[in-house]
Amino acid sequence: MHIALQACLALVLLGACRQAEAPAMLSPEARELLWAFQEASEHEQFVRALALLDSTIVLAPANPRLHFLRGDMLSTLYRFKEAEAAFTRALALDPRYPTAAYRLGNNAFFLGQNRAALSYYFQEQKALGAHADSVSSSAVWAQIGRVYARLGVSDSARIAYERAIGNDSANDQAWGWMSELAEEEGRFEEALAAAERASALDPDHPDYQYRMGALHYRMGNLEAAVAPLRAAIAAQPWHTGAHYNLGRTLIALGRTAEGAPLLDATDSLQALASDIVLARYAAQHTPEGQDEWIVLALLYEQAGQLDEARQAFRIARQLMSTSQ
Repeated sequence: MHIALQACLALVLLGACRQAEAPAMLSPEARELLWAFQEASEHEQFVRALALLDSTIVLAPANPRLHFLRGDMLSTLYRFKEAEAAFTRALALDPRYPTAAYRLGNNAFFLGQNRAALSYYFQEQKALGAHADSVSSSAVWAQIGRVYARLGVSDSARIAYERAIGNDSANDQAWGWMSELAEEEGRFEEALAAAERASALDPDHPDYQYRMGALHYRMGNLEAAVAPLRAAIAAQPWHTGAHYNLGRTLIALGRTAEGAPLLDATDSLQALASDIVLARYAAQHTPEGQDEWIVLALLYEQAGQLDEARQAFRIARQLMSTSQ
């Protein structure tokens, strides 16, 4: 469970999370169930955690935080329609409930529902109000820019990223996405500068390393491209783009023996990435089917994405136990 949710869970137990009206203290039975939910969540017992939370909601149906937590758990299980209903219920109980509209936007974005995502992000920005803290506002503006970029509205995307960075210059994600946008528009120097800012803020992020390396290659800075591309592959051995760009960089430097195997691996990595996308789609549309989660877990394992594989296997086992 997200750290932010863990921190607020204690407030739920005390009845102190912000709601439309001052909430009643949770009953001892509800508190006990909620602590059990937290323990199950921490052990990634997702199906059990959801059942415990549903029982808690029966005892305290007007507590918006409980519905928010339900939406978060359902999102983890790819049950996005149910998650949407849960987040919407939290907002019905408190129209300004923190991050509920934002999470609705994230789910819509994941599903490719870009216009809906944009609407939810603007709803979140409105809920934050004029006195919002700069970090929260920056995060929402960055997501708004991301949606505009996906829609091909580059001017609006740039404005949104600039607002995100203006609110919080330490928002590495906004710098990274600004780099992406600048590269797509052919402004490579600007793209590289933004990627370097993102990497300075989060040096271990493989996407920023990859972006710096790929941009150096495109700009003809071959020697400078090698180290960040190697770093991206070290962090994500399944990174197709990093293999491809490092392979052709090394070949261009005359180091064919090093570069050729990297290019040879690109096709199989691309095929594996496509298989993972399809498996996620299958799990998303059959979220209670253990076979779909097992397939996804095996593909993650094959790609070396071990944390994702472990979580998918865990969900499959829990679904299997509940169906017996």
